Amino acid sequence: MELLLQFRPHFFQLPEDEESHRSLGIFFAIEPEYSYDGNVYFYKFYLANDSWIDVGLTIHISGQGFGEFSLKGKLPAMTMIDLFNRTADECSYKPEINVNIMHRNCAKPIAKKIIFQFPNIRRQSRELHILPQRLFYTLTLLTYHDMDGRKFNPTAHQDNDFNAAFQIELPARSKKINTRNRIIELAALSRSLDLHYEERIHHSKNKHVLEIQLKKFHEYMDKVIQLECEEIEIIHGKGNGILKQKIYESLEENSYVFQITENHNGGSSKILLRYD
Repeated sequence: MELLLQFRPHFFQLPEDEESHRSLGIFFAIEPEYSYDGNVYFYKFYLANDSWIDVGLTIHISGQGFGEFSLKGKLPAMTMIDLFNRTADECSYKPEINVNIMHRNCAKPIAKKIIFQFPNIRRQSRELHILPQRLFYTLTLLTYHDMDGRKFNPTAHQDNDFNAAFQIELPARSKKINTRNRIIELAALSRSLDLHYEERIHHSKNKHVLEIQLKKFHEYMDKVIQLECEEIEIIHGKGNGILKQKIYESLEENSYVFQITENHNGGSSKILLRYD
C-alpha cells in the first residue's frame, strides 16, 4: 500500500534505512461516515499490510448485532483491503476480532484480539488523516516495535513454504487497493458531490451556472467509475429543478448505476454502482 509510506513519519518511528529491515505493520482502519445531523451512521472497515512482505492472516469476527464470520488468506505486501461496512447500531455491541498473523520471519503465529469500543473509538485508537477531509481511526495489530528479540527471529522458517500455505486470497467481496496513484485518488475523492445552487438567485446566469454544475457532475462520475466506487451521494437540492432532471437523465443512462434512492429530505440522492 504505497500511500501508507507517506504516513510513516507520523505513525511508525522506523529507521531511515527501513528498506533494509523487514518491517511489518498490520492494522485495522475504521472510517466513520456522518449523517447531516453530525452523527455517525455507519463505519467502513479496512485492513492494511504496511509491510514489505506478504502476510498470512486468519481473522475471526463476532459480536452481537455485528454478525460472525471468518477470513483466511494472504494479504499481499503494501496492500489495503476494504473489508465491510457496519452501521453505528451494529457496532454498539462491542464486536470482538481475533487475528492470527503468520509471517515467514516470525517463529510462531502472533495472536491478537481487539474488542472495539464503539462509540468511544477515539479513545481506543489513533487518528490518521489521509487528507484533511478523510479521517481514519487505526487499531494496530503489529508494528515494527513489536518485533523485538522475543517475537521476531530474522532467520526463522526461511525454508518454510509460506506462500504455498497461503495461496488463497481474502474473500472476493474484499477489494484490494494496491497501486499508488489509485489509492491516492481514491483517498482524495469525496463520496459526496454538492451541486446545489438556488436557481432563483442565479436566474440571470442560470444557463451558465447549470452548464458549470453539469460539467462538475460528469467529471465526478468519470472519476467515480474509474476508481470503481460503489456508493456515492449527489446533492442536487429539493424540488424538480432542471439540474436534478439532467442529473437523473444521465444516471438512468449510465450502465454502471443500478440503484438511485432519493433521501427523505429530497435534497440529495444516494447512488449505488456495480462493476460486474
